[in-house]
Amino acid sequence: MFYLLIAAAIVVASIVGGLALPAAMTWWISRGMTAAATRALAEDSMNDELVDKAA
Repeated sequence: MFYLLIAAAIVVASIVGGLALPAAMTWWISRGMTAAATRALAEDSMNDELVDKAA
């Protein structure tokens, strides 16, 4: 009986995790990619300015 409770808890946790994790991951990834893209654009424009000064 005890093992059935553990198995049921694992199944419920995996279903909840299976639903919550992709949603959290997609949000986290999209947030991280937005931040990375913004940072890359900022660095790119800064590099262009440095290149212009050097040239």
